Amino acid sequence: MYHGKRMRRLNLTSAHRRALLRNLTSALIKHERIETTLPKAKEVRRTIERMITLGKRGDLHARQMAEAFVFEPKITVPKLFGLLAERYASRQGGYTRIIKSGFRKGDHAPRAIIELINDKEPIRELGFSCIVRSLAHEQLKNNVKIVDTILNAAQAPLSEAVVSNKAGPLEKRDYKKLLHQRDIEKKKAKLVQKRLEQSGMSAEGLQNLVDNDAQHLQMLLERRKDKKLIHFMKKVWPDKDIPEFATR
Repeated sequence: MYHGKRMRRLNLTSAHRRALLRNLTSALIKHERIETTLPKAKEVRRTIERMITLGKRGDLHARQMAEAFVFEPKITVPKLFGLLAERYASRQGGYTRIIKSGFRKGDHAPRAIIELINDKEPIRELGFSCIVRSLAHEQLKNNVKIVDTILNAAQAPLSEAVVSNKAGPLEKRDYKKLLHQRDIEKKKAKLVQKRLEQSGMSAEGLQNLVDNDAQHLQMLLERRKDKKLIHFMKKVWPDKDIPEFATR
């Protein structure tokens, strides 16, 4: 019978696993954001939430338990019982966010970024940056001001979308697709509105951030095209000099 299923073993001995979790927890308290594999991030989430709960207790026994677990107690313990305890004083659990970040080159292990949630400064969070980047991608794809478009599309009644259909009456499957698309738009609008309320930013301010990120993405796309052009010209004319317009 397989016992000990309460936690991931991570293919490590108990002493090595405990040392790993202590190290990752201490690094997360110190830097508030670390990147590791997805299983390790899910295990660190359990330990960091226990440490923050000890910090919110604030008594002598809780401080002794925290000092016995974390590394660099002169740095991590004061931050745990000071800054983090004040930040999460009115929050009952859910102090972290895990964002998947692709797969590691080599063994193809799933990677993830785990960070501490900061409601007072949400602009510094990675989750806010991911929303801005996704809106910038969508703005480049559709070539419209995406923030106002999302907020207005979610508020418009469904009857307008049905009336605007020029192909005539909708079939049942097309109507279901339209309903599904409207649900996606409402979720996007709800997420954008929530971020605006948390950050205290206006829709124009968010649109400016999206515009700047879209310009950066456009520049990266142009550089990628230039690299493909240079590679093609070197392959076709290996003995000739590359023109100046291709090396900008």
